Amino acid sequence: MKNTRLLYYLKMRLPITVALIVATFLTATAQQQAYVKQKRDSAKRIALVVKADPFFPIATLMLGNSEQKIYSVTIEKFIEGHFSLQLNGMLLHSGQLPTVNNNNYVLTPQLKYYFSKAKKHEGLFAGAFVKLEQDNQVYSSNIEYDRFYANSYAGGVMAGIQYFVSKRIVIESLIGIGEAKQYNYGFINGQTSSQYTYQGLLPTGILDVNIGYEF
Repeated sequence: MKNTRLLYYLKMRLPITVALIVATFLTATAQQQAYVKQKRDSAKRIALVVKADPFFPIATLMLGNSEQKIYSVTIEKFIEGHFSLQLNGMLLHSGQLPTVNNNNYVLTPQLKYYFSKAKKHEGLFAGAFVKLEQDNQVYSSNIEYDRFYANSYAGGVMAGIQYFVSKRIVIESLIGIGEAKQYNYGFINGQTSSQYTYQGLLPTGILDVNIGYEF
């Protein structure tokens, strides 16, 4: 009687047990494959984002200033935790009279910290920046000097927001304010030159709306 009950129990339970074992095996295999794929995708990424601000050229055209060109390129490197290092390079070029040729070069290293706990490098962020700027203006001969040049460096704080709109496409908006720590400028007229240092408060800032791609 006991053997009959045991055989009946095994017949009823065996298919269920086998099905559970197979389901457990398939689930574990799928999870392992997903983990391997995630590791492979992570290995392919170098956590480097290249961005550009497409709105500066649009804004200059809308303002009717076709002689002025503004180009802005940014590189961001994600580092440990919620931090990242970012470097922005900007060129402002103008050919309007009385300026024959005006080139303004700006280099802005930035340190960013993201506040989001769910995603390390998305959402609101704050940080600090250093702004290095060189201005070189060559004028026509109908004014008192031929060339104006200036060099300055500044520092400040910034805040912004960044989101991935797809797996690799990112949109960022940031604003920063600061103060120039040193501003040297001078004039050249033929063989004669003069140089000055500005003393006093000289506010500065940064403003960017970037679209980028993560590699």
